[in-house]
Amino acid sequence: MSNQKHLCHHCSKELASNQDNNNHSSDHKCNGHHGHRISPEEYLDKIEQAVKKIPQKRTRERIDRLILLASGTAAEAAEHKDFTMLKIVEVYLTLRLAEELCYSINPGEAELLFKNIAKLSGSVLTAKFGLEGLTKLEFVNIQGPGSASLIFVTCYGIGKVLVDYFTLRSRGLELEEPAAKEKFKTAKAEAYRLI
Repeated sequence: MSNQKHLCHHCSKELASNQDNNNHSSDHKCNGHHGHRISPEEYLDKIEQAVKKIPQKRTRERIDRLILLASGTAAEAAEHKDFTMLKIVEVYLTLRLAEELCYSINPGEAELLFKNIAKLSGSVLTAKFGLEGLTKLEFVNIQGPGSASLIFVTCYGIGKVLVDYFTLRSRGLELEEPAAKEKFKTAKAEAYRLI
């Protein structure tokens, strides 16, 4: 038997050759299909690493990747009913978008702003309860999205509206409700195509 090593395609941990990528031995657990969840810090670190790969001057691309990865993290958290992580994603996404767009807010302001932007965009349940509120919906229509998909789409949409909010604020302008609702609607349609 060879002593070659390779990386787990889920967590990049080095494995001996007798452990294949799809059937890990019982002593290797990762965040792949094995039920082991990574910490919030590890999730956020993975997002940061992916965003940092894009040069600073390519702000729009960095923002798009940030929104996409944060929305995916929120969907993953929804699948596991990890309400703490959902709250962390709301605040993290808002803070990081503000930072990318040279706008300064604190975590408390970020938490409130996420909900205010949700309300301005017409996502009333999210405005009241955050992304967690969407996990409590019972879907009658089997053809409709599950809560993880709904959270991905909603988080993605709110992220896009936040970008408009920060961009306008940096110019001394306010985001108006009709523009927020239209951006949210367009962004949700874009997000559904990504699922």
